[in-house]
Amino acid sequence: MAAPGPPDRPRHRAFSQLTGINAIVYYAPTILDDAGFGDSVALLTGIGIGAMLVVAGIVGAIAVDKAGRRRTMLWFLPGSALAMVVLAAAFATSSGSTAQRWTVIISLFAYILFNGVGMQAVVWLIGPEILPLGVRGPATSLATLSVWGFDLLIAMTALTAINTVGRSGTFLFYALMNVACIVFVALKVPETKGRSLERIEQALHSPLPFRRALDDDGQGLSEASDSRTGAVV
Repeated sequence: MAAPGPPDRPRHRAFSQLTGINAIVYYAPTILDDAGFGDSVALLTGIGIGAMLVVAGIVGAIAVDKAGRRRTMLWFLPGSALAMVVLAAAFATSSGSTAQRWTVIISLFAYILFNGVGMQAVVWLIGPEILPLGVRGPATSLATLSVWGFDLLIAMTALTAINTVGRSGTFLFYALMNVACIVFVALKVPETKGRSLERIEQALHSPLPFRRALDDDGQGLSEASDSRTGAVV
C-alpha cells in the first residue's frame, strides 16, 4: 500500500499566516496611525512595506535555488522572530521619541524582509513539491484553501487582539509563532533542492520517515528495498 503524503503540509501553510505577515501588511498604517505616528508616516510606511515585499520576493527567488528551500527558512525565520520581538518591545513604551519611532519602522521593514524571504518565498514552492503525484492537484487546492482560511482568521482577529492584549502582546504572539515555525521546519521539513519530482515521489512511498528518505539521497530507500526483497548488500 502506498504511504500517504506528509501530514505536516497544511501546518506549513498555516504558519505562513500565523507568523503575522498579513496582519502587518493589512494593518500597518492603522497600527502606526493609532500609535501616534500620523497619517503621512503611516502611509509612507505602508508604501515602504510594499517595496520591501518586492525586495523579499527577489531575494527569496535567488535564495531558494542557491541555498535551498529548508536552509532559506532556517536562515531567515530567526530574523523574522527577532524583528517581531523588537517591535513588541518598541510598542511596550509610549514615549513617542524619535528613537522609538525609528525602531518601530526599521523592525517592521526587517520583519517583512526576513519573513518574506524565509517563509513567503518558500511556502508556495515547496508545497506542491512534497505532495504525491496522484493527489497533487486537489491537495494543492486544499492547501491553498488553508492559506486563505488562516489569512481570513488573521484579518478578523488582528485588530481585536491588539485591542485586547495590546500591540506588544499581539506582536509577541506572532514572534512565538515564528519560533514555533523554526522548530517545525527544523524537525519536519525536508530539503527538496536538487531532488526531482520522481525522487520525491519515491521518498513519499518509502517505509522510512519522509525527511530521512529524501535527505539520504536514495541510500536508505535502497537499503529498505533490499531488506524487503531479501537481497544482500
